[in-house]
Amino acid sequence: FKTVAAGERPQKYPNDYRAWAIRALAEVNYKEVAAEVRGAAVARLEYVAKRDESEDVRGEAAAALAVIK
Repeated sequence: FKTVAAGERPQKYPNDYRAWAIRALAEVNYKEVAAEVRGAAVARLEYVAKRDESEDVRGEAAAALAVIK
């Protein structure tokens, strides 16, 4: 979520930006990072792939999971 002023409702970043961030996660070499980091990335991508409101973002998350697993 974007940082907002006190009392304002949190806002998500635009879908194209969120999809880009997920594609960037798929490009990380997970063999060189701690298992804890890989696990956190997989858990978040699984959550997004199942529950995000944007079909494009869900698709990017599912594609990233296929690359990571």
